[in-house]
Amino acid sequence: MSLVPHIVPVPTTAIVTDDWLACAVEGLRIRAGLGIMYDSESAANAVTLLRRGEALLVLGDYAKEGMRTYAVRFLDAVAELPAGHAVLARVCGAPVVPFSVLPLARKRWRIEVEPPLYAPDRNGGVEVEKVLLQKLADRWTVTLRAHPEHWAAVYPMTWRGR
Repeated sequence: MSLVPHIVPVPTTAIVTDDWLACAVEGLRIRAGLGIMYDSESAANAVTLLRRGEALLVLGDYAKEGMRTYAVRFLDAVAELPAGHAVLARVCGAPVVPFSVLPLARKRWRIEVEPPLYAPDRNGGVEVEKVLLQKLADRWTVTLRAHPEHWAAVYPMTWRGR
């Protein structure tokens, strides 16, 4: 039985990298109750899902070459984080809901879902998106300081110094 419907009570689609690994684990994601959207697909597909009241599951620290990013304070430095989910949240009026998956023991995990973050003004443009992304980075900073041994960034991040 999938936990996804118990945690997120609406249809949920994971935005995943369009690569061999995503293809290899696609069946696992589908059996977990997730829809799949590859990051090579049009952003309009994500807008359609959000406007239908569905949820998107996104790794918020992953920016591919050519993706727009915003520099935010993160931990004790400045990191370039992808702007896409902040843009979608602003345009669609959808919340960004931070979550963490923390190990408890072998094959046992705890999922922590935090209160949602909302873009304050749909028409605020880039500045509103930067504020939203900074709020997300602030939440991650608190979580990572409490659980630094559990940070599992899958992709390299661009850091801008301390």
